[in-house]
Amino acid sequence: MTLSDSDLQDQLTKLTKKYSNDVSSDLYRQLLAFRACAGAFIRKAKDPQDALNVVMSLEMSVCFPDVVTAFMIFLTLPVRVASNERSFSKLKLLKTYLRAAMSHDRLSDLGILSIERDSFSEVDKRKVLEMFAHRKARTVRLLYIVARKLKLTYFSGTM
Repeated sequence: MTLSDSDLQDQLTKLTKKYSNDVSSDLYRQLLAFRACAGAFIRKAKDPQDALNVVMSLEMSVCFPDVVTAFMIFLTLPVRVASNERSFSKLKLLKTYLRAAMSHDRLSDLGILSIERDSFSEVDKRKVLEMFAHRKARTVRLLYIVARKLKLTYFSGTM
C-alpha cells in the first residue's frame, strides 16, 4: 500500500503532533529527501528493523534524524498478539454465558481447556468420559483428570 504525497503529509503531521517532543515538523521534508537518497536500499529491506539497520549502516542518522526517530517509534509501538486476545475473548464469552450457572472452579477449568485446546485435542475424550463415569466420587474435577492424562505440570493438586 502506498500513500499519495498529500496523504503521507497528513499522516506525518498527525505523527509529529502526537510525538512533538521526539519528532520535528520537518519530518515530511526529511522523509522526501530520505526516499530520494536511500529509497533503493530501503525497498530491499525485509522489515522495519532491517530498514533501520540499513539507515544506521549508511550513517544517515545525522542527515535524517527525524526519520530515524520515526523508525524507532514505529519499532517500539506495542503490537497485539491475536492468540492471547483470542484466549481472553473465549474466557469472556464463557463467563458471560455461564456466569450464574456454574461454580468458579468449573468456569476456570473450561477456560483452561479452551486456552490449551492444542494439548486437549490430543486426548481421547471418550476415555476421559469413561474414567469420569466410573469414579465413585462425582465431585472429581474433570480438568484434573484431563491434566493427569496429559501429564500437565501446572496442575499438582490432588483429588
